[in-house]
Amino acid sequence: MSFPRFKLVPGHIDVDVPGWELTGDRASGERIVECHELFHPHDDNADIEAALTWADRIIGTRQVWTHARERGFDRWEAGARDDESPAKPTPAEVHALAAEADALQSRIQDIYARLWSWTDEEARRLAHPLADASANVRQARDTLGQTATALTRD
Repeated sequence: MSFPRFKLVPGHIDVDVPGWELTGDRASGERIVECHELFHPHDDNADIEAALTWADRIIGTRQVWTHARERGFDRWEAGARDDESPAKPTPAEVHALAAEADALQSRIQDIYARLWSWTDEEARRLAHPLADASANVRQARDTLGQTATALTRD
């Protein structure tokens, strides 16, 4: 049985829009063709890391990516992991997830503040559950930070 293969290639996704193209086949036979603009246009290393993380999310599993260069063009290739156990998450991955939670909490707080600023009783009623949601996301962010710190010590 062959493993599904995926390719992640930098290039232009539109006339003047540099980005990434992910192609491949899932084990189910479903074909993946996805594009995304550059994540960090002024930092190649950060852009590559973000693109690989994005590709893993689209694929649905963490992949082992291999860099390949052919005729001066870069690409990254991946197949299913050979072992049954998933790769141990890195502290950087968990810190990135904590940063996403932090950004989500800020967005929730913004919506809460905007709803609360209305004198309309219905808007204020809708704002109350958002305070709980914000606290839950903050707790998740804190837990992710603690996990990242523990992974760093391992």
